Amino acid sequence: MKKTILVLAMTFFLTSCYRDVEQIKKDAPLFLKQRGYTITSYDGYESCFISGGLVAYVVKDTSGLTYSLEIMEWQGEYHIYNQKCFNAVSSK
Repeated sequence: MKKTILVLAMTFFLTSCYRDVEQIKKDAPLFLKQRGYTITSYDGYESCFISGGLVAYVVKDTSGLTYSLEIMEWQGEYHIYNQKCFNAVSSK
């Protein structure tokens, strides 16, 4: 019985890492549009054991800069993580 409970608990823990991915994929276009971004491409997703999943995109802002970023849901709010600009110009 203990082994069954352990297996079920591990299965739930590992599969719940992706629990937010489908909802984020549905909500991301509006979330990003409200922040001035246009989605160029969807680049997949990855798991995060504590918070669920991160969904990756390449986006453009209104000035034409291109970014890679990931969106994650945390306690009912969406957050942008790992944002990197591909075509920024250094002032140095």
